[in-house]
Amino acid sequence: MTLEIITPNATIFSGAATAVQLPGKDGLFQVLDNHAPIIAALKDGIIKIELPRALEGNPHKTLQKVSDKIYTLQVNGGMVEMAANKIIVLAN
Repeated sequence: MTLEIITPNATIFSGAATAVQLPGKDGLFQVLDNHAPIIAALKDGIIKIELPRALEGNPHKTLQKVSDKIYTLQVNGGMVEMAANKIIVLAN
């Protein structure tokens, strides 16, 4: 699936992901490949991104590397939409 994380200041990430864990208003939830369409509000928390392969370099300094294929990002709320195997996160 394709993941795009956008803030008011920059595009933080744009690329392929195998799983994304998000801090929803009603609790943590995970989105996997071919997930049903969803729109949800996010609360303050951490987004966990699992990639299909290691990144070459860090595309944006706000991403924290956990391992070769796992990164995290602190957010202060936002919205997420999943449709047609594409996740768009609008984060604060």
